[in-house]
Amino acid sequence: MKKLLLSVFILSVLAACSTVELAEPNQTDVVWAQKKFPSITLSDLNEGKVLFEKNCGLCHSLKRSMRQDEAELPKIVTEMSEKVNKKRKSEVMGKEEQQLLLQYLVTLNGVPQ
Repeated sequence: MKKLLLSVFILSVLAACSTVELAEPNQTDVVWAQKKFPSITLSDLNEGKVLFEKNCGLCHSLKRSMRQDEAELPKIVTEMSEKVNKKRKSEVMGKEEQQLLLQYLVTLNGVPQ
């Protein structure tokens, strides 16, 4: 019985921390994002997606509309970036990477479906 419970627990943890397929940014996303970030490009959104996958997506899932208060996102990105940098003992997420990630998250959070 203990082995079964342990197996279920381990599978739950692995499922929670598995790689997540994220929505591919498209031109509609860029048009919407340019209302907030006038110089943003599709390449910028794709870089933000890659940053999420490499640094956040290992433990956090992301739906197209995450219902997160946009005003909280900069603080969350900064705090989580610090954790990633500390864990990896290097600056993986500098200010530029944080900005790209933030733009990606704001875009996915707000684009009407």
